[in-house]
Amino acid sequence: MNLETMLTPHPSATLEYWFYKVNSDPVALLVDWIAQRNVNQNWIRISIHSPHNREVLFEKLIELMPKDNFLTMKHTVGHLGDVAWELDIDPGKDLIKPDIFPAGLLRMTDLLLVSAPQASFTGWIQHGKQRFNLQNSLGNDIPLLGASTGIGLVVGLSKSVR
Repeated sequence: MNLETMLTPHPSATLEYWFYKVNSDPVALLVDWIAQRNVNQNWIRISIHSPHNREVLFEKLIELMPKDNFLTMKHTVGHLGDVAWELDIDPGKDLIKPDIFPAGLLRMTDLLLVSAPQASFTGWIQHGKQRFNLQNSLGNDIPLLGASTGIGLVVGLSKSVR
């Protein structure tokens, strides 16, 4: 798996969870697209913290990533409630795919995680009437906190996951 194919869907997986997170003072945004294939449901969930408000919003989707709410390795655009965004993404060069020997080889876990923790975002996030412009935003200035920003995918590999 590489950066270009990282967000490729796994249609046989019971669960898939695509996400990005950006934290650029004074706004932090986490957006998740969730496919629960065993119950045929797709969701978008947004967590935002800004001077306007702090809230978590979610909505059931007919299709997983419609044209007005999507994520690719180069771009994301979307809206829900009074939150909207349009961001260009530079995924960076780092890819994290934890694989502790022999867990992956023996398929001891039913989840796969892949992330590009040093992704940078350029564009805007709007919350209520406030618009926040981002320019190559990495989130936090502490590069060791890989979870502070980035793009990722979690895949449930087991057919029995509920």
